[in-house]
Amino acid sequence: MTAAPNSTGSPLGALGFYVDEVHNVLNGTPQVKQKAQYIEDRFQVTPNLLVTAGLRNEQFNNLNSAGDSIIKKNKQLAPRLSAAWDVNGDSSFKVFGTAGRYHLQIPANLAVRFASGSLNTERFFTYPGVDPVTGAPIGQVPIGNVYSPNNEFGQPPDARGIAATDIKSNTQDEFSIGFEKALNRDWNGGMRFNYRKLVSSIDDVSDTRPIAAKLTDPVEAQYFSDHWNGALFNPGRSNTFLVPVDANGTLRQVTVAWNEWGFPEGLKRKYWALDFMLEHPFRNGWYGKINYTLAKSTGNSEGQQKSDNGQADVGFTSVWDFPDLMLNATGELPNSRRHQIKAYGVYQLTSEVAVSGNFLAASGRPRSCTSNLPTAQDSAGIGSGYGSIFFVCPGAVGRGALGTLPWDVRFDIGLAFKPDAVPGLAMKVDVFNLFNKQTVTSINEELNLRAAGTTVSALSQQEQNFTAPKSIAFSVQYNKKF
Repeated sequence: MTAAPNSTGSPLGALGFYVDEVHNVLNGTPQVKQKAQYIEDRFQVTPNLLVTAGLRNEQFNNLNSAGDSIIKKNKQLAPRLSAAWDVNGDSSFKVFGTAGRYHLQIPANLAVRFASGSLNTERFFTYPGVDPVTGAPIGQVPIGNVYSPNNEFGQPPDARGIAATDIKSNTQDEFSIGFEKALNRDWNGGMRFNYRKLVSSIDDVSDTRPIAAKLTDPVEAQYFSDHWNGALFNPGRSNTFLVPVDANGTLRQVTVAWNEWGFPEGLKRKYWALDFMLEHPFRNGWYGKINYTLAKSTGNSEGQQKSDNGQADVGFTSVWDFPDLMLNATGELPNSRRHQIKAYGVYQLTSEVAVSGNFLAASGRPRSCTSNLPTAQDSAGIGSGYGSIFFVCPGAVGRGALGTLPWDVRFDIGLAFKPDAVPGLAMKVDVFNLFNKQTVTSINEELNLRAAGTTVSALSQQEQNFTAPKSIAFSVQYNKKF
């Protein structure tokens, strides 16, 4: 349901309000319910100074396949504030700033994998040979029991224990300040500083030890250790859980302080950027704009996915499962690009024909090496289950220890025809990556073969992904107002 903003005649200016509700449905059962309300007002402090203040409130409710609520937030308050100062009163010089808090909802895939009894097991074998026709192993001999890093053996967990009872929202604070100025009749310039800080995050934890240590009954502690599938929690904070302690479904409340988990550090992510802009407004038949961004993103939590090893399980990464996974994990994050140059321009050849171009030059993402976890550092006995994803490579310890990937440079061009005889009709042809430059965008950062000790993989540091090759797109568009 969406109600259009409307003015109320408030003495502070325009007052707007809307409600937005989203239901995602899976197999006939609502899996995610989301609602949001927003109120905003504008205050003309002086003839040249405009202040805008707003408050957004969001709610979400994720359910499992049985329709039971697994994680729910009824109040996520996000204040926003912005100001714009027309310094000279003629729009030739503007100074502006914004500050706000933002929340991110829990994705629907959580209900599918984590809350509905997923099966995710492994078992290792030796075998003397392979079938000459199919290539499948023959004569397998198991060398261990069935194993699941997250105890995903197909049993749906109690919905009440999926998430910490006092869990906080995914929250980020953002701040920016900048200016834009008319340099002369033909050129505008500007600069902006942006800063973002991750306040709280939601991910899963699998380490049973801190919770089991707080259960006074050893039988209950053992049952819990054998049957707990993990839970969603807030890294860096104290968390309270309802955990299973017997086959009858009895739950005990346990609170674990952050320092009791044994993680080397708490949640960290900061981003800053300086943007510089030079613009030629559409005049004398052409428009152009160029941006340069100097930026850096650092911390130990990239977000709801983990691109180091291509883990796209949103909100359910391996990052905070066990303390060992966070060894040397702080550094420049995979999505950090120190330098980016973007340029765009359009030239009107005639009243009907225009050509355009896009240019991008971006420095490469950080390059890391990850390895199997040495037995001496494996406090929880998890190394063989996770494989080569630990930042403990010999000679390259830590995130981003191998520098960066190559610069990504691309150029696109376009041609548009808008016949005067048919107003609203536009025919376009666009050529992307005109020079077909194939730049490496990601590599296999894993050093070792999985569950093979220090054996180096032949695929280590090999290219995995490249920029998209040259392509051409033709399009026809017609717009008419009735």
